Amino acid sequence: MKYRILTFLIFGVAVFFLAEKNRHESGLTSTQALDQWWLDFCITNSTGRITDAAVTLVKIDDSYESALPSDHLTRLDYAVILANIEKFNPRAVSVIPPLLWKEKNVINQRILNSQCLKIPALTLGATVENSPVAAEKNSSFQYDALTRIEGDLTKITSFSRTIAYPEKGSRGKGQVAFGKIELSDPKNKNGTLMLPLVARHGD
Repeated sequence: MKYRILTFLIFGVAVFFLAEKNRHESGLTSTQALDQWWLDFCITNSTGRITDAAVTLVKIDDSYESALPSDHLTRLDYAVILANIEKFNPRAVSVIPPLLWKEKNVINQRILNSQCLKIPALTLGATVENSPVAAEKNSSFQYDALTRIEGDLTKITSFSRTIAYPEKGSRGKGQVAFGKIELSDPKNKNGTLMLPLVARHGD
């Protein structure tokens, strides 16, 4: 019994000194430093901890400098981005901006399409709109439909039409999901990126 008490005392002293050391380095209070150290310890030693990212999320806007003289990212830019991600052997990759361009560069298109085929579990993003005054409801674009839903469906954000959908070639063996619902309530709070998981279309 006394050995157990002694072990706990030694462990407690060690935790205290580690917390104090961390507090001085980070400028936190003793309680905050101890809480943070204990949280890090539990996460690091948890049996269910995540060692590799389950999904690699690609979210880049047009403020990113293109490799080519252009005012926006080209197909070749995204091909290079995905090629670099492929080196890390990701489990799954999701790209939020719709891979859609007006210009028709056949060579760059083939390069991007080829690279997309190499990415495992690729999900490409589309942009939909939930405007109640949309001119028409276009349901020609395909999204995975849920067949069993429980709860109040009226609380799920609805969308009336698809604004941007990835190019057919880049879709390859991947699937398409909406990464943004325009005219909906803002979901980016406290610097945390929140993405819509489900939405309603028609009935």
